[in-house]
Amino acid sequence: MPDIKAKLMTLSPVYSPMDILGWHKDTPVTADIVFNRIDAWGNLLKDTPGERCALYLHDTIEFICAMVASLREGKTVYLSPNTLPVTCAALARTVDVYLGEFPAEYSPQRVSAVSTQREQHECGALTIPAASEIVVFTSGSTGEAQAIRKQVWQLRAEVETLTALFGSIGTKSADIVSTVSHQHIYGLLFKVFFPLHNGNPIYAANVNFPEELIVATSERDAILLSSPAHLARFVESDVWQKADHRVRAIFSSGGTLTHEVSRKVAASMKTAP
Repeated sequence: MPDIKAKLMTLSPVYSPMDILGWHKDTPVTADIVFNRIDAWGNLLKDTPGERCALYLHDTIEFICAMVASLREGKTVYLSPNTLPVTCAALARTVDVYLGEFPAEYSPQRVSAVSTQREQHECGALTIPAASEIVVFTSGSTGEAQAIRKQVWQLRAEVETLTALFGSIGTKSADIVSTVSHQHIYGLLFKVFFPLHNGNPIYAANVNFPEELIVATSERDAILLSSPAHLARFVESDVWQKADHRVRAIFSSGGTLTHEVSRKVAASMKTAP
C-alpha cells in the first residue's frame, strides 16, 4: 500500500479561475473566489494553536473553504451536528478551537467576509492530505451521539463507489441542491465530496421549503438531496411541482422512505427517489 500519510488526495477537477463551483442563489461562486477563501482560512489557521477544531458553517461553499484549509494545516476537523449548548459543551472536552458560527462564549474563529482578490491564474485542483481526518457524529437517536473518524481517502473511496453506482443519474451541469446539512455524513458525502469529485456546482444554502426549491431551480437544473421527512412535507405542497422540469434526480437518506411518499414524489416530479 502507498504511504497514505505522504500522499495528497485530489478532490476535484482542475479548475480555471472563472469556473463555477457553486451558487449563492443567482450569484456564481467561481474557483478564483474559492481558492482565495481557502488561502484566507489557511492564513488564519497558521496562527491558531491546537490540532483539533470544531467546524460549523451553514454556507456549504464557505464550509468547504474552511474544511480544506483546516486539513491542509494538519488539523483534525470535528463536524458539529448543531450549536446547541449540550453539543458545544461536549465538544469542549475534545477540541482545541471552534471555527465558524458557534456561540460567542466559545470564541469562534472566522475569516472576514472581505478578503484580497486572488490574481487571475490557473487555480488547479483542490487537494488535501489523504490521511487527513474528519470526525462526524451519529444522530444520537438511541443514546449519546458517537464520534466516527473518517480519513479523507476513505471518503474518496466511498464517493468513487457512489459515482460508479449513480454517476449516470442527472448531469454534471446540474446543481447539487440539498435539504440536508453537510455537517452530517450523508450531506458531507453527497453535498460536498460527490459534487467536487464529479464537477457539479453546489447550491450553497439549504433548501427547507418548496418555495426555496423553486428559487434554486428557476434557471438551472438540479439534483435534489433530501430526506424522507422533507419529501413527505414537500409532496403535500402544490408549489414544489413547479420545479419538476428542472429536477433531474432525487436522493433520499436519513430514514425509511415509505412507498407511498416515493410514489407521490415520482408522480409529481417525474422522477423517483
